Amino acid sequence: MNPSHHLNTTSSVNAPSLTTLLGCIIMLPVFGLLKVFNIRVKFYDIPNRIGHLAGNIELYICGLHHRPLNKKERHFFFYPPGVKSANTQLDRMWKRNNVHISIFNYYLYAVFRILKHTPNQLMLQTTDRDVDGLLERTPQTMRFTSEETITAYDQLNACKISPTDSIICIATRDAAYLNKTHHTPQIAADAHRFRNCNIDHYTLAIQQLLENGHTVIRMGSIVEKPLTLNHPKFIEYSTSSLKSELMDIFIPSICTYFISCGTGLDAISSYLFRRPNIYANISHIGYLNTWENSIAIFKKTWCNREKRLLSIAEIRKKGACCFMTTHDFEQAGLTLIENTAEEIHELIIEKEQRATQQWVVKDDEVELQKQFWSIYRAPCQTEHDSHCMTQKNKIFHLKIGYWFLKNNSFLLDPMPLQVEDSTA
Repeated sequence: MNPSHHLNTTSSVNAPSLTTLLGCIIMLPVFGLLKVFNIRVKFYDIPNRIGHLAGNIELYICGLHHRPLNKKERHFFFYPPGVKSANTQLDRMWKRNNVHISIFNYYLYAVFRILKHTPNQLMLQTTDRDVDGLLERTPQTMRFTSEETITAYDQLNACKISPTDSIICIATRDAAYLNKTHHTPQIAADAHRFRNCNIDHYTLAIQQLLENGHTVIRMGSIVEKPLTLNHPKFIEYSTSSLKSELMDIFIPSICTYFISCGTGLDAISSYLFRRPNIYANISHIGYLNTWENSIAIFKKTWCNREKRLLSIAEIRKKGACCFMTTHDFEQAGLTLIENTAEEIHELIIEKEQRATQQWVVKDDEVELQKQFWSIYRAPCQTEHDSHCMTQKNKIFHLKIGYWFLKNNSFLLDPMPLQVEDSTA
C-alpha cells in the first residue's frame, strides 16, 4: 500500500461544471436539513487504489467499532468526478457495511465548499497505518453473500482448485497498473518506481511452495510481465479465466498467506480478512506493518557516493526510511537494492517451517530481533527522522527474517561517528 495516502478530507472544488451545479441543487435540501439539525459532518474522498479502498476504510470501520458515531454526526464518502472505483465488488461490500460511496455525497460536499461552510473535523482513523492495533482488537466484518461465495468456488473448481487446497497469493509491484489506470500515468509510475521489483526473483520461492503442495496464484489483473511456470498448481491470474472483480477480493480472502512487497492487494487479505502476509522487497522500512503477526525482509540501501550499503541507523539518519518518491532517493544519492532470489527463498522456507512447527529457534535469533527493533525504535536523531512512522507505531508483532538479518549483519551496525546528512 502507498502509506502516504490518507483519506482526503479537503478535496478542492474547482469552477463547478453544469453537472456539478445540478447535483448541488439536488443536494441543497440535504444541506439545509444538516444545518437545521446541527449535524456535524465529515467528508472523505476515496483514492482509486485498491489498497486504500480496502485498508483505509477498514480502519475507519474499526475506529467506529470502538467509538461509534452519535446522532449528531454523519460521514459521507465519495469518488470525485472522473475517478473510477478500483473495484466495484468492494464498493458493494462496503455498502453492506453502511459505507455508501456516492457521487451525490460529492455534490453535497461541493455545496458545503461553495457556501463556505467548512465541515467539522472529527478525530477518526483515516489512514492505512494501524498504529494502535485496531485490527487485532476488532472483529472482522467483511462478508460475501451466499451467491458470491457459490460463484467464486465454481470459478475455482473450473480451474481445478478445491475448497480444501492451500492457496498462496503472490503480488509484486511494477509500472503496468499505474500506467493503465492513473490520470497522470507517467508521473505516478516514475514517483513509485522505487517500489517496483522483478517477479523473476520470486520464481525459486514459488517452486518451493509448489513442491510443498500449495497452489500458488500470482495475483494482479494488470501486470507488466506474466510469469510462465509449467506446473498444474501455478496460476498466472492476469491471463487466467479466474480474473474478475469478485475474484480480486475472494482469492485473497481464503489464502493461507499472501506474499507481497507492499502492493495494495495485500490489504485485502490482511486488513479485511485478517490473513497473514509475508513481505519481501519492502522499499521504505519506516512503513513496515509492525502490528501484523507476519515476517518481512526489505530492500537494502546503497549509498552512491560512498559506494557501500547502509545500516538501519544510517538509513534513519538520512531520513530514507520514510522517503515517498523515487526522486527522494535520487536526490539523496541512494539506490535501493532488491532482495535476491535466495533471500526470498530463505524467507519462504522460514515461514513454512514456522507454520508447521518445524522451525528450530537459533541461539542468536532473539538477540538479532532485539537489536533490529532497538535501532528501529530508537529516538529521533534528525528532523527527517522525526516524521518517520517508526516513532508512531505502538504495536510490534512483526518478525524480520532470521537469515536476512544473519547474513546482512551490517544492517545492525551502530551509527558511525560522521555520517553526512542527505540534505547537506
